[in-house]
Formats: sequence, C-alpha cells, structure tokens
Amino acid sequence: MENKFFKVDLHIHTPASKCYKGKKDEVEYLSIAKTAKQKNIKIIAFTDHNSIEGYKKFQEIRENLQKQKTILSRIKDSKQSKKETTRIEKILKTFQDILILPALEFEVSNCVHFLVIFDEKTSVKQIERFLRDGGYDEDQFGLEEPAKCSSLDIPHFYDELKKMNCIIICSHFDSNKGVYNVIPAGTLRARCLSSEQLNGVEYKSEITRDKISSVIKSAKEYSRKVPLAFVRFSDAHDISEIGRNITYIKLEKIDFDSLKKAFGNAAESISTEYPEVQKILEKLISSESSFGIENLCGDNKELLKKTVCGLHNSGGGYCILGVNSDKNKIGLDISAKNEKELSTEIKKYFDSIRAYLDEVVAEIDLDANVYPLLNKRIIISLQIKKGDNFATLKNDNCIYTIKNKS
Repeated sequence: MENKFFKVDLHIHTPASKCYKGKKDEVEYLSIAKTAKQKNIKIIAFTDHNSIEGYKKFQEIRENLQKQKTILSRIKDSKQSKKETTRIEKILKTFQDILILPALEFEVSNCVHFLVIFDEKTSVKQIERFLRDGGYDEDQFGLEEPAKCSSLDIPHFYDELKKMNCIIICSHFDSNKGVYNVIPAGTLRARCLSSEQLNGVEYKSEITRDKISSVIKSAKEYSRKVPLAFVRFSDAHDISEIGRNITYIKLEKIDFDSLKKAFGNAAESISTEYPEVQKILEKLISSESSFGIENLCGDNKELLKKTVCGLHNSGGGYCILGVNSDKNKIGLDISAKNEKELSTEIKKYFDSIRAYLDEVVAEIDLDANVYPLLNKRIIISLQIKKGDNFATLKNDNCIYTIKNKS
C-alpha cells in the first residue's frame, strides 16, 4: 500500500467505562464502530478506564455474529435464514476497512492517566494479567476514579510494559489527571517524558505543546533519541463525540505495526492538522513578513489596523488571525453545525475585518484565505501587498512601517 495519511482516534470509551454517557447495550458497541467508519476513521482504540472489558465484549459480539452466519449458511431454501444472513453480513461489513485495537486508559500510582495501545495480536488474558499485576481487579474495572490507584509508579509502569508490544501515550497531558497538571516541572516529569518507552503526548492546548516541545529540544534531562509524537484524540464518552479530535497518521498498512512505526517518525508521519493545511501554515507562519493576531477582541482591533498599514507602507506581508504573537496556532472559534452555518460565521469575520479597515486611509490590496483546524476552529490569512501611497488611520497622524520582525 502506498503510504498516505489516515484518520486515527486512539481514545474512545465504551459502555465498559462507568462514566460512559451513551446507551449500555450491545448495539452501542456496534454503533461505535459504525460511527467511526462513517467518519472515515481508519483506526480506533477502545480505551476504557483500567479495563479491557469493552474490547472483550466487542470481540464477543463480533464472534457471535460470525457463528450465527456460519450456522445460517447451512440452512438451504429458507427465505427467513437468507434474510437474517443478509442482516448479519451488513453488520459485519461495519468492521471492514477499520481496525479496532485493544487498549487501556491506565491510572498509575500518582493518579496520572496513560493510554496503552496494544498490538491486535495481544490476547485479552495477557492484558487482564497486566491489570491485575498493576493493582486493579474486577471491582475497579471501568472506574475513572478507583478507590485504590495502581501499585505502579511511572517508571515501574514503563518497565512492566516492556514485556508487551504496545504504544504508550500521556493521556490528556495538559488537563485533569495529565502529566503537565499533576507532575511539577523537575526530575520526575523529565524521567516521564524522556523515557523511550513513551511514544506520544495527547494534548489540548497548542501553547502547551509548543512549551513542552521546546523544553524537550533544549533541556538535557528531557533529551530523547526518538522525538515524541504530539497527538489529539476524542476521549469520546458517547457516540456523538467520536472523531471530535483526531490525528492524521501516515501508514503503510492499516495495522498495528505500521501505526507503531509511524510513532517512531512523528515529524513526517503524524499530524494533528490536515496534512496539506499544516504544510501551508508552517511556511506561512514562519515567514519574516507574517504577523500573528490572536483574535478580533479588544486591543487586537487596533493592532490589526496598524499592522495592515505597516505592511502596506513597507514590503507587504501577512496578518494571520488565529495565531498569537509567539506564532502558536490558537485558531478562531467557529460555532457551526453545518456548512451553511460555517459560511455564515466566516462571512461575519470578513465583515468585521472590512469594518475595522474602513478606518484606514488608502486603497488596501488585500487577499484572504481560510484554513480549517480541528475542533471547529479556523485560521484566516490576510495578504497585504505593498502600496503605492502611504496608508494612515483616520484621526491618527502616525505613519506605520515594518522595519524588522524584532
């Protein structure tokens, strides 16, 4: 198979998690797989809290359907059996072209959460043995806040998993029960992030991602042979949440080995943005003539007008809305349920921009483009070309120019 990017969501809960918000019946398991397939997600993982019961139940449902199909195939000349066979085959098609991996959201001794994604060849019994050895029994399976946390601290957790073929990811790194919020900067956090056992970090804030990425590159105690992958997944607790955050991963095949190989080359193989958009934005944002403006609130309105004038009066360049002054991609929030609402919201942004630029005295040559991010956010780039005459602001005697980026 030619290497190409596929949608992946490796943080999905099932009814086996006590905090699951959807229905608790067998149909729900099938609906999870069906929803992922409808959203063109190629690999998912069932990551129930300290439990493999959800994946186990799913496998049981699939095996029972296969058995029913085999039994029905022996019955000849029966319209009812043919009808039932067709129904079962339709359900089984849900599992085609989608890989469902066994996984855990595991809570270590200091209550930090990790995602552990196992090879599909790993037996359920082996994973259950790991859970019990780690201090969890059936009474605690599926509990987000078990009465008693695991007996494993982070170093011993890593050591135990060396025995198994798996991918380890810091779960919701910069939110509740994530490494960034629970473990202060220092030796333990450095040991956690520098371990070659750790493959990735599931993050929420682009600012946190950039901070940690910078620390890993610059601080000796955080140094790694293989760079960490920074990923975003849904942490879905019902069907509607599946795929709300996904990661694009370049794969040779839709299998665990290809997935793990991609984590070993994150720079080229893993992206939390549409890969084509990511390349364009990275080039655009890194340009010396690009200036980030986080949003159109408060003082940023004046900043937009002055920056447009400065670029017009100098060599031209870009104002990028949804990017802050440190070049972090924040994104503009778009609360849209469908394409029509999205178009309406984007038009509102452009109308606001035009209204602010009405205060600029000059003919501004401006082009605009919209770039979609995940989680219903966008970035708007405004290309301002060098003008023939100076642009100024109404009721402002200053002339703005761009001398250098600093």
